Amino acid sequence: EDDMTGIIRALSCARVVIICTPVYTNTVPGSLKIVFDRCQAYHAMQVLNGHYPRKKGLLFSVAGRKGQENFTCITRVVDAFMENIHIRPSGKVLIDDLDRIRDIRNVPGAEQQIKKALVKCLYD
Repeated sequence: EDDMTGIIRALSCARVVIICTPVYTNTVPGSLKIVFDRCQAYHAMQVLNGHYPRKKGLLFSVAGRKGQENFTCITRVVDAFMENIHIRPSGKVLIDDLDRIRDIRNVPGAEQQIKKALVKCLYD
């Protein structure tokens, strides 16, 4: 028994799944990747039951280095996770250059970008 029982229960009840993650060494943090991999049980449950609930997903990610190419690794892993458990991606907010900027609250337009992605996800 560990936290996965609760995580899978929460996923099965959720209408929207939001993944928030930094870029760590060209991928998601190891603990998040473990959760993704262990959600294979949730995928199997969906397949065995023939039940694929309609869920939407959002990705919010930050990177220290400047450049959108820093997110290629993150989007591949998160997109694969969402596809595996039948979550329809609704949007992405990817904010780079935080090593220089230091605080996401100092990124011009970040708050509006996040709000817009949430509204789109909830009402589209």
